[in-house]
Amino acid sequence: MKIAIIGAGSLGLLFASRFIIHSDENIYLITKTEEQKRLIQKEKLYLQEIDGTNYSLNVKVYSQFDHGQTVDWIFLTVKQTNIAGIETTIKKWSDKHTKVICFQNGMGHFEYLKQKISNPVYLAVTTEGALRKAGNHIRHTGKGEIWLGRLEEQTDGSIEDLLSLLDQAGFRAFYSEKIKEKIWHKLVINAVINPLTALFEVKNGELIEDPYLKTLSNQLLSEIIRVLRKAEVPIDENIANAIEQVCIQTKDNESSMLQDLRRGQMTEIDSILKPIIDLGIRNHLTTTLLESIRLMVHAKENQLAKRKW
Repeated sequence: MKIAIIGAGSLGLLFASRFIIHSDENIYLITKTEEQKRLIQKEKLYLQEIDGTNYSLNVKVYSQFDHGQTVDWIFLTVKQTNIAGIETTIKKWSDKHTKVICFQNGMGHFEYLKQKISNPVYLAVTTEGALRKAGNHIRHTGKGEIWLGRLEEQTDGSIEDLLSLLDQAGFRAFYSEKIKEKIWHKLVINAVINPLTALFEVKNGELIEDPYLKTLSNQLLSEIIRVLRKAEVPIDENIANAIEQVCIQTKDNESSMLQDLRRGQMTEIDSILKPIIDLGIRNHLTTTLLESIRLMVHAKENQLAKRKW
C-alpha cells in the first residue's frame, strides 16, 4: 500500500512516524515548504511517544512543489485554512482510483474538494493528541480514536485494509456509517474549547478548573445547542459531559488554535464557528456570543500579526 500524507503539521507528522515505525508500507510525506523538507532530510523525523520513547526516523519527504507519484491513499492533514488550492498537490499524487481522507477541523472542505477533484473522498474525525515541537519534531500527547466515513457512495473493501494498517500502527480506528454526526460532535467540542483557550491563553484543563471560564464555556455551549436543535442537527445529549472529559483527559494540552496564535498563524476560527452561526441565521436565531468570540479571535490574530512587524 502506498500512502501520501499531505500536510506536515502535528497530525501529519504523527501519522508518518507511526506508519514508518510499525509498517513496511510506502509512506510519502509532503510538506508545504522547501525549508521543512530540507530540515527533515537533514535531521530526520523525530517522534517522542507518550511513554517517553524517542525515535529518529528516515522518511521519504517531498514538498508541494515536487512531482509526485500515484498512491493508493492520500491523508489530507493540512489545516482548513490551507484547503484552497490543495487540489493541485492532490492531483500530483493520485489517479482516479486514489482515495482521499480529510482530517480537517470544521466544515466546508468536503464541498470544496468535491468540486475540484473526482477522487473518492472520505471524512475523518480523530481525538489523537499531538504537539509539533519543530518542523521535524512531534510529541504524541494523547491517545484517542479515529473514525472514517463517507457522505455519499458506499465504501469498498479497501477501507478494511486501511483500518488494519492504522491498527497495526497503534491507532484505534473505526468505520462509521454516521460520520456527519461525528463531525458535528467534534465541531461542537472544538467550538467551545479552541476559541476560549486561545483567547485566554490557557491549557484545556483551565476551562473546567477556573470558575469564570467554566461559566463562559457553559454559556457558549448553551447557545450552540439552541442553534443545532432548532436546525434539527443530531447532537449527543451528553455533549457537556463529553467536553468536560476532553478537558480532563487533555488538561495539560494546548489547543490547536492556541498553538496557531503562538506561531503567529491564522486560526481555523471561521471553519469552526461560522457553520453554527450560519445555521442560526438561516433559522432566525441570534448568536451574539458566538459572533463576539469569532471577532475577538480575529482581532487577536491581527494584533499578533502587527507585533511581528
